[in-house]
Amino acid sequence: MVSLSRRSLFRRCAPVLGVAASVLLSGCKGCSEPVSRTTSPSATTAAPNRDNPVPDRVILPLLSILSRCDVEHRGLLVDMGTEMTLGRVSAETSGARLERVEHEGSTWSVVREKRTRIDFNFAEASPVFASARLVSRGAKNVSFSLDGQPLGTIRLSPGETRIVRTPATTLPIDAGAHSLEVTFSPRPKDGPAAELDWVRIGVPDELESTYGAPTLPDIVSEAGSIGKVPHRSISLRAPALVRCPVRLPKLARLRTAVGMFGEGEAIVEGRVRVDGQEPVSLFKKPVKGGATAEWVDVDIGLDAFAGKLVQLELSAPQGSSSGRVLFGDPEIVVPTIAPEEVPPAQVVVVVVMSGLERDELPPYSNRPEPNLERLSRLSQRATVFLAHQNPTTVVPGVVATLVTGLPPQAHTVSDYGARLPEGLATILTDAKEASIQTAFFTGVPHTFKPFGFDRGTQQFVSISPVNGEGNDPLEDAAKWIEKTLVAKPSGKILAIVHARGGHPPWLVSAKQLETLPPVDYTGSIVPRRAAQQLALLRKRKHADLQDTDFTRLAALHAVGLAAEDRALGTLLDALESSNLEDRAMVVVTSDGSSGLTTLFADEPPFGEAALSVPLYVQFPKHLYGGQTVDAPTEAADVAKTVLHALGLPPMRHGLGQDLASVASGLPPVSMRPLVAISGDRFLARWDSLVLESKPTGAPTLCDLSLDPTCSFDRRQMLPFAASTLVRALAHDLVGSEQPNPVVKQTATIDDESLAALRVWGSME
Repeated sequence: MVSLSRRSLFRRCAPVLGVAASVLLSGCKGCSEPVSRTTSPSATTAAPNRDNPVPDRVILPLLSILSRCDVEHRGLLVDMGTEMTLGRVSAETSGARLERVEHEGSTWSVVREKRTRIDFNFAEASPVFASARLVSRGAKNVSFSLDGQPLGTIRLSPGETRIVRTPATTLPIDAGAHSLEVTFSPRPKDGPAAELDWVRIGVPDELESTYGAPTLPDIVSEAGSIGKVPHRSISLRAPALVRCPVRLPKLARLRTAVGMFGEGEAIVEGRVRVDGQEPVSLFKKPVKGGATAEWVDVDIGLDAFAGKLVQLELSAPQGSSSGRVLFGDPEIVVPTIAPEEVPPAQVVVVVVMSGLERDELPPYSNRPEPNLERLSRLSQRATVFLAHQNPTTVVPGVVATLVTGLPPQAHTVSDYGARLPEGLATILTDAKEASIQTAFFTGVPHTFKPFGFDRGTQQFVSISPVNGEGNDPLEDAAKWIEKTLVAKPSGKILAIVHARGGHPPWLVSAKQLETLPPVDYTGSIVPRRAAQQLALLRKRKHADLQDTDFTRLAALHAVGLAAEDRALGTLLDALESSNLEDRAMVVVTSDGSSGLTTLFADEPPFGEAALSVPLYVQFPKHLYGGQTVDAPTEAADVAKTVLHALGLPPMRHGLGQDLASVASGLPPVSMRPLVAISGDRFLARWDSLVLESKPTGAPTLCDLSLDPTCSFDRRQMLPFAASTLVRALAHDLVGSEQPNPVVKQTATIDDESLAALRVWGSME
């Protein structure tokens, strides 16, 4: 006989299904009345399309995100033996894992700290009490406090497994965000204080039935069968509900089958709950158990809620205690619309520019850019992604994500002293193994050989800013592509170019310098030494540049950008002259939004302004050319798109989505928010909502659509949105852990690279 722990049971019950989905949705304003399936535009039954027999596309099986959902049965329950603790329990909010042990058929969290905080949301005001199933391993007392107010203290006997409970509060707690603190005392000097199986924030009721904790294995039925028809189901004992965060694209629908397993009758209901609004009923119907029980199919249109943040509730508000309500295979589906076929690419060129701010480039800028002719033309012929974000403000970390498809915490290039680890697969190594010609051209010292970006290349060219007048990486890439195609006209090519962009030092002739504003400039800014000068100014807390200095810097920056624009034109012309436009994919982006306003700092202030960067993608045959895309994208998407364009399989552990699919309008298939890291600070973004998590203090939430500068914390006003992002960030940090994590490696910088970094303004 094999005994399975709760954790192993849950892993079997909720495997990763390969298809993950967006996890936010939002509701309609003023929708406070129950919604009819047949008459209301907010929720309609989708009629079958007999002209299109193609099955719907499942974008989110709700069972796959069950650990992120709230589970209520006579109160709210947190199953401490599963990943339900991620983003809820203080020790795991930042992605750190609690220690867990298995015994008595369950998995328990080991508590070694004196205090453990559990964050939760309450949907409706109610008196509450705290309860937990635990075993003491050294503590003699356990105390519970709610939002800092004591609820009660219970004496413990070491080694005894028991359920403890406090008295109920005399007054109801408000709907919204709360924290429950569990304190064990005295804290043992050695060993754990206790082990927790589950924690309940209970609601007093008059039910006489024994409480059965709805742990995750308890509410998942692998093959719940009604009328001899099995469904993998959410199984609830009334009164109960499961509340999941969901984000839906247009034309999305909720599809499930509902029924009663066992004897008795019950009511089943589906609702949508939005922060600050009354819940909206999607459907409500009776179900009967017994010998004649049958599944009832539910197919509800949710198009009115697309793009707004909601919580989707599946509930059994009342029913017989002798049976269970089943929601069979609950899932979010969309019509299957095949995107336009993307032509294969023979040549892929990825250009990463430095020293850019997105707002100075077409079409992100509101003003015409006459000196950026080629970028302007590219923006009209390529697909422009308007919500593209980098994973960090560390330049080599951005490029490392771009070539590996991994976040900084996984590829370990999270600071300027790290190098790309040996043995880590990149799009260059994968391409080279597939006999594709590969090259890396760089004029940015942060991606010179000491930092490991030469791996997987047959041609690696670094052009030092120390050299002054010389070749440009973009022009060298153009020559190499032409030469390689002459040698092998049908061969595939992957070239990555890390270009200087508008970053100093600037190459400006003496004659040209005389014509730049301001007239009769007498300041100290020198084009060749500008990066070093600005680096010194950044270190002086009270050193201010004069208006004339800013005018001269702006003029020099414009000259540098114009030169890079011409060099980019050389590369694009080389592809056109080789008759490769229909078989080439060109990606142009930036290594970070640090330009003139931040004095080209290596690490500008960590926030949306520094992380939001341009992204142009010119697909083969100009597919989706001239379009702008609002859907969020990230650097890891570039890696996946490059491999797909070259006909190579995606990386085993890489992240990202194919940018062609995003451009086609297909709903995203990633549950991940856009996550960025800077040291021990994290930003998680879904649409306009941005959550910042710091090592100390509560996270903050802002809505960019209302507050572009993120000046106001909206966490209290949007508690469900905040908790959704906190949990998503915690799951993402754990999910980014690799089965065989790479070891961080330190770059050994040679004298030539050190000199280049000094001239670049990155070293003293």
